[in-house]
Amino acid sequence: MLAVHFRMTGTHKGLIMGIPPTVKPIDIEGMELSALQGMPNLLETLHPRLYLEMHGATENDKEQNAAAILDFLARRRYGLDALYLGLYRGFLLGFSRLIGWIDRYFVDGLLNLFSTWTLRGGDALRRIQTGQPQDYVYGVAFGVLLLLVWAQWWRTP
Repeated sequence: MLAVHFRMTGTHKGLIMGIPPTVKPIDIEGMELSALQGMPNLLETLHPRLYLEMHGATENDKEQNAAAILDFLARRRYGLDALYLGLYRGFLLGFSRLIGWIDRYFVDGLLNLFSTWTLRGGDALRRIQTGQPQDYVYGVAFGVLLLLVWAQWWRTP
């Protein structure tokens, strides 16, 4: 269910005195869309805040009237720039800050951990190097033997 709550407030005194309206209350018993369609110049040039009192015989009529008004305003990009900025600042920038934090502290932390392990492993392997060719042959033979044992272990059910 679409809930649209608008109230009529203020007067038209500012328009009479030559001050452009910043607020436009509309309460005309179901003819809100017709009123908006009749003031395109006001909407396009001044962009006043609209306060609409929605009317309809049934709840479904009220929802259809509200949807028609929102469709009319959206097709004219009325208020969409402010909506976009609100979503951009509120959602997208907040989401990007979250992703930045995850990247900075979680992903970089894991990569630093793995690089530390790699450096320590390299230091340990450096200590067992002797420069003797037979030591390298023994090491390769031991690795092949481990691979064969591992392959046999995975084959048996």
